[in-house]
Amino acid sequence: EVTPDPNDVTTILNAALYPVQFMSTCYRTVDMNRDFQTAGVDWYVRNGDIVDMVAALAPAAGVTDASRLQAERDGMAQIQAELDRVTDPNQYCQQIAKSIDYGGFDLEERADILPVLKRVLPERYAPRPSTNP
Repeated sequence: EVTPDPNDVTTILNAALYPVQFMSTCYRTVDMNRDFQTAGVDWYVRNGDIVDMVAALAPAAGVTDASRLQAERDGMAQIQAELDRVTDPNQYCQQIAKSIDYGGFDLEERADILPVLKRVLPERYAPRPSTNP
């Protein structure tokens, strides 16, 4: 079995943090709108199996817990900075929630993440043999 590239693993895990952290931050700091909680939870329901598979590969790839915690802190700081820049954070959070709801942040739907997923989880994305004669 091939050990995945640590940069690939980190890229996927960071991409997975964003939608959930964004909605959590919106809920905690902007408006306790349940739609924000629901969008984050629903995203995880759709993407959690992939996140769990990649997270399980992190130690073998050399991605440490410390580096993952730092990525979480960095992500939270970036999200807060993003919210601080917008005129209407509540409206912005609602826009992001809609995009998350529509699958815009789903890992397999992201053109920048799908090739990375295929490298890290090749068995999941291997072409299936045809069953038609």
